[in-house]
Amino acid sequence: MKNELISIVIPVYNVEKYIKKCLDSIICQTYKDIEIILIDDGSTDSSGKICDEYAKKDGRIRATHTQNRGVSQARNMGIELARGKYIAFVDSDDWLELNMYEEMHNSMVNNDVDVVKCTYCKDTDIESIEIENVFKQNRKVDMQIERDNILDLYSSKKMHADVCFMLIKKELVEKINKFDVEMILGEDLIFAIELMCVSRFVYFYNKGFYHYYTNMNSATKSEKKIEENLKNLLKLYCKIEKVTDKYNLSIEQKNKFALLCFNKICDQLKDGIKVNKTSSYIDVVLQDKYMNQLMERLTTTNLSLITKLYFNLIKNKRKNLLYFLICMRNKL
Repeated sequence: MKNELISIVIPVYNVEKYIKKCLDSIICQTYKDIEIILIDDGSTDSSGKICDEYAKKDGRIRATHTQNRGVSQARNMGIELARGKYIAFVDSDDWLELNMYEEMHNSMVNNDVDVVKCTYCKDTDIESIEIENVFKQNRKVDMQIERDNILDLYSSKKMHADVCFMLIKKELVEKINKFDVEMILGEDLIFAIELMCVSRFVYFYNKGFYHYYTNMNSATKSEKKIEENLKNLLKLYCKIEKVTDKYNLSIEQKNKFALLCFNKICDQLKDGIKVNKTSSYIDVVLQDKYMNQLMERLTTTNLSLITKLYFNLIKNKRKNLLYFLICMRNKL
């Protein structure tokens, strides 16, 4: 059987230290019928030059340069340029096992599915830890029967929403909204929820083909960046609810995603205050219009004790007590 083209979309931004390892792991894939779409998102280092050098050496590579508009816009541009039957996404500081796309394409064809999702290895400069699939074994899932169960895995954080672990039929991507360019956090989750809602069958492959790199020496986030992340998370549930409404998901499912978003906000508050020792992040939460919408969706029935505390303090705008609680938790 003639191989079918896989389009691999890679946003690139200031990754001169990592991009060569990433590209080498892709051009050396055992599955050869690929096109590699590099979107240089306004890099100010030598990343763009490296992209051009690789494009000259391998005809399967196309490099496009644009002004900096973020990873979602870069991915969307890549989707527009993609010519393959299947599409995949890679982050430019990560790398792949050399048989990743061969194995995933075989799984796609042999099991007649719309999406193949593998697991990943969490890499640092000193170790690589393979993360197991929640199913433990390879499994084909009928989404008409098990859609709610799969969405539960996302809302409970038992399954990672990163789209880089997927091989997707491009026709599905064309049916759904592209990546939300307003979001800098949570855009993969929004995309993954909708993708699961339009898929017939999904194959979960319990193999860590994808190496997700974490730089342990990266600089601490600035106050401005943490505030941007917090404001982004405050919008996340509003974005998710549009998808849950579109596909008529249950109130129970909406409540679960509301709790996920609430916990993400609380975690960001906790991390921000730990790093920068300022209560101004709490003002961002208390004054945000999206927080009211999220609080209305939350039900306190099944909340843990600490989550109930956060909920009540935010609801009643008890800034000082909330700050004290977070500081005490950070000391534990």
